[in-house]
Amino acid sequence: MMVLSFPNSEGGSFRESQQQQHSYLKRKQSKPDQTVASGLDVRGRPPGTGKKWSADKPFGKRAHFQHTSEPAKLIVESAKETDQGIYRCRVDFRNSPSREVRMNLTITVPPNEPEILDISGNLITQSLVGPYMEGTSIELQCIVREGVPSPMVQWYLNDELIDSSYHVKTSREVINHISVPNLQRSHHGAFLSCRASNTILVTPVSKTVRIDLNLRPLSVSMPIKHRNPQLTAELQVDVKCETWGSYPPPTITWWLDGREEKGSGIEVRFPVA
Repeated sequence: MMVLSFPNSEGGSFRESQQQQHSYLKRKQSKPDQTVASGLDVRGRPPGTGKKWSADKPFGKRAHFQHTSEPAKLIVESAKETDQGIYRCRVDFRNSPSREVRMNLTITVPPNEPEILDISGNLITQSLVGPYMEGTSIELQCIVREGVPSPMVQWYLNDELIDSSYHVKTSREVINHISVPNLQRSHHGAFLSCRASNTILVTPVSKTVRIDLNLRPLSVSMPIKHRNPQLTAELQVDVKCETWGSYPPPTITWWLDGREEKGSGIEVRFPVA
């Protein structure tokens, strides 16, 4: 709902001397002609019983003139971008000069939800991007359509602003291309968000994806739990291969003298976190 208040510029009230008033509310468009939107005629009528009327255009039943409030108000339901313009409230008196108040109304249209595309221009519909290898880079672009005025389009990494270099491609499309170079382990599971906003009056619209990395093992060891460091023939010894730091879980194989061992005595287990 949109409410326009029109105080009397000369300090009085639109309810003063109602028996000799005839008020109009006009909307001045970009074209030279003007559209009369609503009116109130109190000539020859008791105060508070003025005859109201409203034109079919531009509002129809979406608007009404509330003259009994202080100040007088034009109330418009379901405001549209086309409602933007210069509004003029004019009061004509029988024995006094007319008075008028002008107001420039600007309508802000929120942008659509951002769209995130990969380097090939494919729309990303999942919440996960990747997997990427450590040391490589991420290249994504965020496209935001609609919005008046054109929105700011910014990239955030875990709520930290990292890129605000957007450009307006057309009057209805804004793009921000991002490159995150040299991906590190700390980027695994991090959130990349594209946010668009063109006013402080509403919360920015956003689209978020989570980074998925392939992480190499950081270490491999084979602890042997045996009292005697020397092995004895025909005596069973349990040897473990332990590795950590990798994602997803690694494939572990055993080798003896350059040959891969695939016997039935080989068992690979992953501990449950």
